[in-house]
Amino acid sequence: MESGVKFREKLNFDERIFFLELMPTLAGENLVFYDIGAHIGTVSSCVLKVPSVAHVYAFEPLSSVFHILQERLKNILTSHVSTSR
Repeated sequence: MESGVKFREKLNFDERIFFLELMPTLAGENLVFYDIGAHIGTVSSCVLKVPSVAHVYAFEPLSSVFHILQERLKNILTSHVSTSR
């Protein structure tokens, strides 16, 4: 599964599969990635390893999960978004 892309960090098997599916959308430079419903940041963590991605913004509405997301992704912008009725 060689993509020709040099990653910032080594990818695990699941991350490689994810990247190969996402690869057509990652062409370009200085890309911005929005992870809506980021949960604990698994996708954001993977995308951060792609050199063409300059910024990742992760959003999570559940307070109980957001704290985990925030801890895992200390170096990127995360937002706790909630809705009310």
